[in-house]
Amino acid sequence: MDPISVTGMVMGGLTFPAQLFSSGVVAYTTISQVRNMGSSFGTWYWLFKFQESRYIFWGMSHKACSPGGLHESQMHRFVFKTIVEALSQINEVLKDKDGLCRRYGLQEIGDIRPVEHSLIRRECLRQQNMVKRLQKSSSLFRKVQWAVKDQGKFAELVQQLTGLINILYEMLPVPEGPLVGDTIAAETLAETLINGGWGFVEGLQQTTNPELQQLREMGRAMDSAKHREATENSTNFQQFTPSQNLLLNIQQLDFLDPRSIPNSAPHIRSWARPKQNNLLSGADFVVEWRQYDPQRGKEELKGNLQKRIEALVMMLKEKPRTDSFRVLDCIGYFEDNSATRFGLTFRLPNHYIPHTDPAPMTLFDIISAHPDNAAYLGDRFHLAYLLAESVHALHATGWLHKSISSHNILLFQKNSHSAPSGNQQSPPSLHNPYFTGFAMSRPDDPNTYSSRTAANREMALYYHPDLEGSEGQRVAGYRAVYDIYSLGLVLIEIGTWRSLARWSPKQACSSLDFKRRLLDKVVPFLGASMGENYMIAVRKCLEGSFERLAGFSDDEYNSTDYKNNVRQGLLWEVVTVLRDCRA
Repeated sequence: MDPISVTGMVMGGLTFPAQLFSSGVVAYTTISQVRNMGSSFGTWYWLFKFQESRYIFWGMSHKACSPGGLHESQMHRFVFKTIVEALSQINEVLKDKDGLCRRYGLQEIGDIRPVEHSLIRRECLRQQNMVKRLQKSSSLFRKVQWAVKDQGKFAELVQQLTGLINILYEMLPVPEGPLVGDTIAAETLAETLINGGWGFVEGLQQTTNPELQQLREMGRAMDSAKHREATENSTNFQQFTPSQNLLLNIQQLDFLDPRSIPNSAPHIRSWARPKQNNLLSGADFVVEWRQYDPQRGKEELKGNLQKRIEALVMMLKEKPRTDSFRVLDCIGYFEDNSATRFGLTFRLPNHYIPHTDPAPMTLFDIISAHPDNAAYLGDRFHLAYLLAESVHALHATGWLHKSISSHNILLFQKNSHSAPSGNQQSPPSLHNPYFTGFAMSRPDDPNTYSSRTAANREMALYYHPDLEGSEGQRVAGYRAVYDIYSLGLVLIEIGTWRSLARWSPKQACSSLDFKRRLLDKVVPFLGASMGENYMIAVRKCLEGSFERLAGFSDDEYNSTDYKNNVRQGLLWEVVTVLRDCRA
């Protein structure tokens, strides 16, 4: 038995370049967990891992492990020959043990205890896709551990692989998408955490190479997310002292009259402008409110909530500067004693010009204001893709949103569409979406305020059925699939151009019954309006029915393998599908 046969892959059914790519996956994985024998290994290790992610992403994008992938008929003869040559050279470099040691500075440092074939097969066959099965089986079949003995020679290996992988991208580019680089960086970070642990991610911060700047930012974001989750899950709070570099002074802000900038949900967010001559001058802000119940009155409860708020603010302030993170810049928070609430303060985007651009609107407000004048189909596809890729980027760095809904997607419109002929109104713009609502109350938070309000009942439509609990009952811990479920509901709104409440029955029903109603009565109609692929992607979000997830039991939901499969399912069964949807 070998790494390829255990996956069930029939090499004879693949094209020659697809066979070469698959063999390259095995060879790359065999040494991809290489260890360090020196102090400056971090930079070259991460560049090595980044190129591995580029290689995998290129093959996955071209369905290289599927029958018919990379077929000669799909490309010019010269392109085909060049790709075969580059793939052959990658295999030659990675499979030549003597060359790896003599020329590229690697060394075998010890044997690895063999893993039972039955366990290898079990773990392999429940991976999300064939490439991941190849990587898992190759990792488990490894017999020796590699280490870097000579930094300079190892750098030559990384540079040679980079050049060969560049040829693959130049000859046969991946399908166009504005966030491909972000996606690859996010996958590099997530995969390295799975295989190497936190020590590798922490070591990333010691590197200085400019090419790794994006990865360093994502690493800091991941660490801040870890701190946030630990804080939110803690039940043992000591006396809390607010951090002075996070706590703002509410007296430094003027809150704008809703008549000057329309605001349909002042209980959720407000627009603010800094007063002159203070540290906040130079930009307008959106403030998101998180109320606490004064009747519950205990300073301990308020302190616990404020500590959670600070952990959230610390996470948001570490937002990577990448296009895939559709999150506004958070500058801190303040307490509004007049209304017993905390306000998270976000800077509006640099491209937004308050005096000339239309007022920011939520996706919910745009759909509600234009029920009979839907946005252009191409714009709706692009919005769906941007939101899905943003959720993938958040999850890859350990962020969970926990309150995704059309109420919490803010768009900064430019009115760039030219008006149609006649008196027909121009369709609304869907440009520049940002996720907001991180401060919203959630059903798994014991400090939730006034959960019986009408606004929260409407927000509850977006919660996964697993999160439904009766008054005072502790509900299920939050998982990434719940964010993906909420994303699927937003995709329904984009596809039907109706708010989610439109599909909610007048009589009360459980979240599970509402989910079934959507799957039976609403999702099937998306095929006619948005196409079959869009419909299937939405169904997968609602059902959580990504490939191979059924192979995991309930007690494995917190395992790295399960989380990895969820992330891979979102990327390859939703994000890339939405990216390729066309009007």
